[in-house]
Amino acid sequence: MNKEIKDLLARYISNQCTAEELQQVKAVLKSGLYEKEWLALMEEEAALDQSAVAGLPPLSFNADGVFKKVIQTTAPQKKAYPYQWVVGIAAGLLVMLTAGYLTYTSKFSPKQQVYMVQQATHAAERRTIVLADGSRITLNNKSKLRYSSVFTNTKREVYLTGEAFFDVVHDVKRPFIVHTSNLKVQVLGTSFNVKSYQHDARVSVGVVTGKVGVNGMNAKKTYMLLPGNLLSCNKSDTLFKQSTVSIDEILGWQNGLLAFHQESLRDIVPELERWYNVTVHVNTANLLKKRITASFSKTPLPEVMDILSKTGGFTYTINKKKVEIN
Repeated sequence: MNKEIKDLLARYISNQCTAEELQQVKAVLKSGLYEKEWLALMEEEAALDQSAVAGLPPLSFNADGVFKKVIQTTAPQKKAYPYQWVVGIAAGLLVMLTAGYLTYTSKFSPKQQVYMVQQATHAAERRTIVLADGSRITLNNKSKLRYSSVFTNTKREVYLTGEAFFDVVHDVKRPFIVHTSNLKVQVLGTSFNVKSYQHDARVSVGVVTGKVGVNGMNAKKTYMLLPGNLLSCNKSDTLFKQSTVSIDEILGWQNGLLAFHQESLRDIVPELERWYNVTVHVNTANLLKKRITASFSKTPLPEVMDILSKTGGFTYTINKKKVEIN
């Protein structure tokens, strides 16, 4: 197995390739010589999404043939030959040629390809994705979404790591299912927010319109949520808490609102890192338990840190993309 090629493909699916590397990826995919590297990478990515939950089996992922399906194919080009037409038999020849052409294209036209698609965002980046069924998904910063290029006739499934807002097209025959490492969310057609970062202590689902069903990975109970309902769970004890919040709060991050409600500094730090693309280090361990309530609307990092430091009783320094909290 070629590790260099595998690393290149890993950068490709994480949207980290330079323009030169993108050309290399294109050549690799067209060559058809690195199927093992591609399949190994896909299996690792599928397993990674489940690694945050101890004791669960790896995510089932059928990688067989994925590499071949990724490669673009074209139908064979039909050659044209010059003919000397005789007016008296032109109509008959036209019928024969038309029938032959339809048979030819029916036999050789490529079938619709089905393959796994992955979209990812960096820190301080957001992206809107439109799926094959017309559903729109907005990925928050440092998030990843995997889904099939074509959904089946019975269900629509996507796999999320991070945070995303879903505006799902109604389809009573095909439920829409969002898989995360801790939750499974199922709807027919509604709009809702799912937050499930791998290293965050909590996961949550908030509903804007319609009805949403939520199952915990280790719980048999199904929670039915209505507009304004927020279901959250602490990963350490897997206890669910349901509350009612404003719709504006659920939509907050899409409108540039960064809000904390009695959240510990331990939970606030990774949010700041994703939001502002910085690294934050807390030098005093006791400060991580400090709980803070504050909200910011499109506020620069220095102003945010000023308010948090006064509320939390700590000092800080900012050096380029590094924040030190003392």
